Amino acid sequence: MTDVDLVYVAERVQQCLTTDERVHALGIKVTCVDGRLFLSGQVACAGRRDSIEEVARECVLPEMSIVNQIEVIQVQGRVEEEIVQ
Repeated sequence: MTDVDLVYVAERVQQCLTTDERVHALGIKVTCVDGRLFLSGQVACAGRRDSIEEVARECVLPEMSIVNQIEVIQVQGRVEEEIVQ
């Protein structure tokens, strides 16, 4: 694949991640390097990370390798409600 093709693939996957109703993932970075697709960012649970990878796989050729570097972060407990007056 040429560099232009890789840029197109990354943009296509980014669009799919933001518009697919299963994930609506806005904060995920998508890059292509040496014919591999890299996903990076942070999500609140492993299930969401896996769903993002699944959507990405549907957007690329089967032979393209996907490297899922999405980090699952711990979400802090309930935050106290702020009252604005």
